[in-house]
Amino acid sequence: ARKKSPRAADYARRVRVLTTLAAAEEKVGQKEAAATVRATIAKLDAELDAAYRKAVPPFKPEPFAGRKDTSANRVAVLELFTGTQCPPCVAADVAADALIAAYPPAALVVLQYHEHIPGPDPLTNPTSVARMDYYRDRFEDQVRGTPTAVLNGTPTAGGGGGMDDARDKFDEYRKAIAPLLEKSSAVTLTGSAARAGDAVTVGVAVGGPADPAATVKLRLFLVEDEVRYAGGNGVRFHHHVVRGVVGPADGVAVKELKGGRFDGAADVSAVRAGLLDHLDGFARERNVSFPVKPVELAGLSVVAVVQDDATGEVLQAAAFPAAGK
Repeated sequence: ARKKSPRAADYARRVRVLTTLAAAEEKVGQKEAAATVRATIAKLDAELDAAYRKAVPPFKPEPFAGRKDTSANRVAVLELFTGTQCPPCVAADVAADALIAAYPPAALVVLQYHEHIPGPDPLTNPTSVARMDYYRDRFEDQVRGTPTAVLNGTPTAGGGGGMDDARDKFDEYRKAIAPLLEKSSAVTLTGSAARAGDAVTVGVAVGGPADPAATVKLRLFLVEDEVRYAGGNGVRFHHHVVRGVVGPADGVAVKELKGGRFDGAADVSAVRAGLLDHLDGFARERNVSFPVKPVELAGLSVVAVVQDDATGEVLQAAAFPAAGK
């Protein structure tokens, strides 16, 4: 893997030490001293962020040239299970970021689920854990840890590596995605999402077969477009991070939708409280701590996924940015 510059590595160590110091000072009521330390941390972090954005990804992803079959309408869905303490997740994370830059959402949707693997990860949540369990039940031998990539419901392009392996991983993902984009799906998805304060509303219309199987479900994932968190593996920005769901956690059977439509809402404050509850419970259970808990939930989108639970196959997907504030 690519080595960090001595300056970057030193800055990262200093930030970790200072973060621990600030938390300790705040705990004993030394608010003024803690504020001074926090200001130093912010300055160091800003320099590290700028350097990271300039260097990552360490290659220029070629834009998707378009489908050869212009009538094809299937959206590919890459679900990446990762962890901020996972060194080999670096290649997978950076490759996924490059895919987001290379493909429009009408061709590819990327979802990132964080797990407490191999160590505590403050971006993990009940939805990310449940989603990994969903695939582990179907593919026990292939879905075991991080990084794991699932493409339209099937594990693919396993393994990871360091930053210098990101280009190869990007090419591997792209090769697997290409044939899916030349296929059509009988399922269609249209809709929109909006945000007003802590309320995210979404309306989705599912078109397709008149009598879908009972196992075909619509799932709506609440996704944070970018989360800034410097984890142990050096990745500082995480994209399309799944934070929760809109509607039932296990989805809604498409055949039960009145007129093929779903209208729902999520309370961002409740989602935030759920994230914190999960982290607090995990911390107590494992006797660990989370000095930083990224729960800003700033830029949000809702990703609709239609999936056949009989096979795990993803039949169609669409992403709806939650416009507004």
